Amino acid sequence: MGNLYPFDAADRELTAANNELHRQMEALKSGGGDGTSGGMDARVAKLESDVAHLVKQVDRIDARTEPMPADIAVIKATMAGKGFIVTAVSGGAALVIAVLTVLSKLGILAAG
Repeated sequence: MGNLYPFDAADRELTAANNELHRQMEALKSGGGDGTSGGMDARVAKLESDVAHLVKQVDRIDARTEPMPADIAVIKATMAGKGFIVTAVSGGAALVIAVLTVLSKLGILAAG
């Protein structure tokens, strides 16, 4: 038997669309809300408050780290390089060996 009434097909399409809409609304409820925009103002206000707090924290971090590049440049300028340290240690060791050798030759430093 065919369609008795011409609106049967349209009714089936509307029913299917309505069922899909209800399925989507139920899916929205799983995200912590009620599936509507109810309570949205309070949730948005909380997010705005949290973001404002984060902005303050980032500003504090920026203020603390702003002088760092200048401080690092001063440290680099005043810090002895590896080459200087190696030369100073080698020169000091050579000087100690030379003094011990001279003292040994003069008899001031006698072995055991």
